[in-house]
Amino acid sequence: MMLLRPAAWIYGGAVALRNRMFDAGILSQVRVPVPVISVGNLTAGGSGKTPLVEYIVDCLTRLGVKTGTLSRGYGRSTRGTMIVSDGERVLADTAEAGDEPVQIARKFRPAVVMVDERRIRGARFMIDRFHVGCIVLDDGFQHRYLKRDLDIVLIDAADLQTSPVLLPAGRFREPLHALKRAGCVVLIRSSEGADDPAAGIRKYYGGLVVTAEKQPAALVGIDGRNRTDPGAEPRMSCYAFCGIAKPESFRTTLAAAGYDVRGLRVFGDHHRYSPAELREIALQAEHAGSRLIVTTEKDAARIAGGLREITDDRWRYLEIRMKIVEGEQVLKDMIARTAGVTR
Repeated sequence: MMLLRPAAWIYGGAVALRNRMFDAGILSQVRVPVPVISVGNLTAGGSGKTPLVEYIVDCLTRLGVKTGTLSRGYGRSTRGTMIVSDGERVLADTAEAGDEPVQIARKFRPAVVMVDERRIRGARFMIDRFHVGCIVLDDGFQHRYLKRDLDIVLIDAADLQTSPVLLPAGRFREPLHALKRAGCVVLIRSSEGADDPAAGIRKYYGGLVVTAEKQPAALVGIDGRNRTDPGAEPRMSCYAFCGIAKPESFRTTLAAAGYDVRGLRVFGDHHRYSPAELREIALQAEHAGSRLIVTTEKDAARIAGGLREITDDRWRYLEIRMKIVEGEQVLKDMIARTAGVTR
């Protein structure tokens, strides 16, 4: 990593210059006619943005706001403006649109879901075509060209245990003082570290900090049916597989939920599974003596095309939800105010 430090200094200088240009108005931001709530983070890799986006979409939907979500569609095979869901039907798969947009579209059928690498163009299209009342911008903190009404930044408390190092030497996209742009920080509690993890950011940020946890919500059949409580059968043996940024965290989550994890097969982040790989996973699970084969919700979306290889009911995915532990009502009020709803 030390060899990459000079590259990190160059990267940090470029980030600082870009932000100063936005702050000075040299690079301009474009406002669209409806409120925009951005969900982002300071680090690369998985930190729980999708469960937080889903939490916000659920809040807005319950308030009666016609909601749209917009992202660039990381890892998709297409370019340009794409409708993932028109608020009634899911119109794209994960190869075309990316994992997270399809996952959100499947869970929130009333929400309009779109991807576009040019977020301003996508936002305007969504407003003109679908007349949404609020846009949730996924992974938008560094995308400053589209002006937002509320920036919510997610931080994993585990990332505060060491000195934040910028890319490519570390995981941070921006230094901690970039939090001054945030309207709210959601801090994911860690089982390790300080009793007051928020203390690690207080010298950089004086606004609203709410604490949260990612919790197992349900164990679901790979086809989206047969939902059960993740704790319904304690010590159930399972074989796990995933292609996510932090694979060991999946094993930890399953073990904490009471499962006997007999093995974990790790693939690259955003991996797309072939029929041969699914057959191999089934064989490895059988050799491990596990009763279930469990993956993440994002991975389940990526094997939809290989469902014909799944011939029994052992296959499940673990659905994760965001639980706000402290400050939930304040956060909900902030979301409602931003969307123009009087509670």
